[in-house]
Amino acid sequence: MKGDFIASDGWCVEENTAWFIGTEYNAIFKVDLISLECKIICHLPIKNVWKSRQNPRCVKVGNYIVCLPSFSTSIYVYDIEDDSFQEIEVDTPENESLSIYHYWCDAGYVFAFSRELQRVLTIDVINKKTFLSKRIDERISAMYAIKVGQCLWLPNSLDNRIFSYNLYSGEVKKYLLSNVKGKLYAICYDGEHFWITGNRQEIYVWKKEENLALIIKEFPEKFTEYTNYQEGKVSIDQISQDFKEPLFNHCIFLNNSIWCIPFQTNMILKINKNTYTVSGISDDETANEVLSRDYNHKYLLDYVRNDRYIGLFSLRMNCIFELDTKHSIVKKKNYYLTNEEKIDRNFPVFSEAGINNFFYCVLLRENESNKNNVKRSIGEEIYERIVDKH
Repeated sequence: MKGDFIASDGWCVEENTAWFIGTEYNAIFKVDLISLECKIICHLPIKNVWKSRQNPRCVKVGNYIVCLPSFSTSIYVYDIEDDSFQEIEVDTPENESLSIYHYWCDAGYVFAFSRELQRVLTIDVINKKTFLSKRIDERISAMYAIKVGQCLWLPNSLDNRIFSYNLYSGEVKKYLLSNVKGKLYAICYDGEHFWITGNRQEIYVWKKEENLALIIKEFPEKFTEYTNYQEGKVSIDQISQDFKEPLFNHCIFLNNSIWCIPFQTNMILKINKNTYTVSGISDDETANEVLSRDYNHKYLLDYVRNDRYIGLFSLRMNCIFELDTKHSIVKKKNYYLTNEEKIDRNFPVFSEAGINNFFYCVLLRENESNKNNVKRSIGEEIYERIVDKH
């Protein structure tokens, strides 16, 4: 299809350049954000690859690209000047995978949160050394983390608690949101309060100092959740209090508003920080259209840039759409690959079998005993109405 682009998420943006590792191809790509030109730099020298998103994140530190894995214990560091890789093996309990989707940089170090281990990995990029913390808490199962000050803030997907973890002292604190009944997932910070979403049709504004959560329940009238996407069946539900999946994959604070990026819901939500008013960008997707796509959720988050733009990848349409949070409009971005011939087609690629991994299974796990159960394949789709308009 004309306009197709490399499947990806988690771009590392540095001024007008971005780096990412492909979803289909375990290779490093470089993007010019002005010309929209993309080039493959090299494939990772990995072994035993059979799943997509083998390395869902990468981060540029000086002249190095640090490749952060999901399904392995190896971190590959690419030297841009020497065009060479160095492998760093991480000793994990029972050789469990690292499952890294959130990271932060500070003075040559990368701090990465492991979803599978519920630990923090510190990477000394220059000296190629790592340190793995102890488990944050025995009862934590966080799938999302943000850094505010010296601490990570982690909503618990098992219940209504939030954990904080000091990156430098290792101190852990727990906060119980007593008036919140559901489970928690995504979180962002507006400079004053935390905004949290979970598996209920509610948005929580948490005032930490008071340990008080304001609950926003007034959603747009046509907001729906597709609750049953298995065995060729789908239901559109506007009533349920507790959904099986999280309502939103991401919460992002930009331009005085909180932007909630959906899992299966039919709207991107915009919440005004000051007035708490909620509006939505809708796709008007029907039940039959839900069944027509191969995946049970909608977006991969590619990037947030210039404190304004959110880049979303559509796995169904194989292209990127950019949300301008200043004007609340969405446009297709025609990124293109200039040296496609350098892709090694013999490398394992995205497949239905490959995507059936624990990436979103762990989002929904009820306890540690069933953390390896497999969830139905994941995926994303950009809104049909947006496509029609732009």
